Amino acid sequence: MLPTLNGDRRFLRGDRVAVNKFIFGPRIPFTTNRVMPFWEPNRWDIVVFNNVDPAAENPILIKRVVGLPGERIHISDGHIQVNGETVLPPPELTDDLYYTDSLFTETDVEQNLLGLAQSGLVVPVRSPRDSDFIRLTEDIAALNTTTKNLDLEALADAERKDLLADVSPTSLRLVREWLDTQTGAQRPAFGVLEDDAHALIPEGHYLMLGDNSPYSLDGRFFGWVPHENLYGRAFAVAWPFANAKDLTGFTGTFSGLFFLIGIPGLLALWELSRNYLIFSWRVREGHPLLGLASGDRVLISRVAFGLRLPFMKQPSLFQRPPKAGETVAYLGRQKNDEVDLLFGTIRSPNEAPASPERYFVHSQASGHSEPLEIRVEELVGRVTSVWWPLGKRRRVEPAA
Repeated sequence: MLPTLNGDRRFLRGDRVAVNKFIFGPRIPFTTNRVMPFWEPNRWDIVVFNNVDPAAENPILIKRVVGLPGERIHISDGHIQVNGETVLPPPELTDDLYYTDSLFTETDVEQNLLGLAQSGLVVPVRSPRDSDFIRLTEDIAALNTTTKNLDLEALADAERKDLLADVSPTSLRLVREWLDTQTGAQRPAFGVLEDDAHALIPEGHYLMLGDNSPYSLDGRFFGWVPHENLYGRAFAVAWPFANAKDLTGFTGTFSGLFFLIGIPGLLALWELSRNYLIFSWRVREGHPLLGLASGDRVLISRVAFGLRLPFMKQPSLFQRPPKAGETVAYLGRQKNDEVDLLFGTIRSPNEAPASPERYFVHSQASGHSEPLEIRVEELVGRVTSVWWPLGKRRRVEPAA
């Protein structure tokens, strides 16, 4: 899909696109059946879809929609003809899209012909008595002397064209055929051949082509893609940031910005909040003296005793010691020796350990009836309120 999308199999190197999977209709999980169809793809949309070849190396592909259901389509002179009329891409794509009927560019063919001439080789693509093959042999012989001492890789486009000025187009076509044979490349057929089977798109199907046409194994080879194979429409490049761009105009809308920036921003804010400010927890074991029942959901303030900086085991900013009677959450061990989040109340100062880094808490968790000594780094935060069930909502105040 170059230059629109940059592929790279290395981790986090290739473009990652944001895809709207809802636009064509929600699908029943684990199937290709849609609950109901919504919108249809438009020409020039970039779409993610399931490969029609179940044995393909890449089961999921991303290409551009070029042919629509019911259209007769043909690639001619780099352009798309629909029902006999040339259909041009949007202005911003005009310089990028040039569709070919082969996997090799004109430059590839010319460079290989010069390479054959330089080495004096004649490729056996036709019978030695075939007129086209005879012309190819003559062209290679004529170029052999002029190319013998040249660095073909260093030739500019104009220099290469000058060398091939007298070469027959037939010779170039035979070299293209030879390249296809050497690489084992399948000849493109769909959208190239003009019979109904390869030119007339069935209802409910689409022709998908890659933007990097000479090197794209796309719908020209594997054929029409049915609607049920579509996953969704790509609307933006989201990663890496240097390549980030809008593909549909979607990000220019409020909803687009919300999906791209708002939702990730809210998720990031939530993660920061629950790790450093406040979070919700479901009580697994009842604490009658604390008024907490199994199943209650409580809010726990992580900044009540100070702000923890990332990777710090204990509060390092705005520190204050816990007060007697405060209900706290701390990391403790259950009877099965499993570490869990437990709850208790801070004992009075005269019962506190000598070290300011340790505190006594009273907890009924897992049968503990005696005060437990905990370290300051085991303190998770202060329980501020019970918020669920709604009928039991209340603030948790320090005990007198």
